[in-house]
Amino acid sequence: MIYQFLKRINIDRPYVFYTLVFVIFVLPLTYVNNFYYYKSIAKVEKTAMLNMANTLNKFSEMCVKLPNNNTTQCIDKLKRFLSSNKDSYGSLVIITAKNKLLLKHDNRWYVHSRLPINLKDVEGAVTTIRSLDANIAITKNSIPNIWYSVYKSVTFSIADIIQKDGIRKKWSYIKRVAIPRSTPFFSFLLIALLIMYFVKKSIIAQIEFINEFEDLEDPKGVGSIF
Repeated sequence: MIYQFLKRINIDRPYVFYTLVFVIFVLPLTYVNNFYYYKSIAKVEKTAMLNMANTLNKFSEMCVKLPNNNTTQCIDKLKRFLSSNKDSYGSLVIITAKNKLLLKHDNRWYVHSRLPINLKDVEGAVTTIRSLDANIAITKNSIPNIWYSVYKSVTFSIADIIQKDGIRKKWSYIKRVAIPRSTPFFSFLLIALLIMYFVKKSIIAQIEFINEFEDLEDPKGVGSIF
């Protein structure tokens, strides 16, 4: 049954063979790799939000205990602290007290293109700043649509590279983002091609053997596909 299918789709033709390798092996492997990669990123980001909330609590608690400090001064120091605290994806931090906005800091890189992770949804999260009698909300946009991330892996993020201004920024993006993002895809592609090259030779040899056997059974060529 399988051999009949392979004969019908002309597995011996290069474009058919390489398309099958890409669709059946490389794309699914890249999807699985990206899925678990960003699943691990989500865990890291949740931990980072927990740590940030705890740090801001301790920072503000120490701040209000200092002589001549008040809430306004401590909020200003929190702003400076957040501005100096940078990571790969950035974050949105909002501090409110009695429905009044005290602080809003947003340095997210992927506000619209990635799914949000909210502090309030993380188990064990601290969502208040006790020393300021305030509430804190933290959001990180770190997780893209997985199929879209696969598309970027396959295309070497060429669309993003084109949008960068100047050779220096393009090359920096290639080294920092494009190469790490696409390395698993190209690794899977190379391994799959090497393995399937030998599998293809075996399949074609068996198909040719079956054809010869059918020709012996049917000298007139009745029922032969080729």
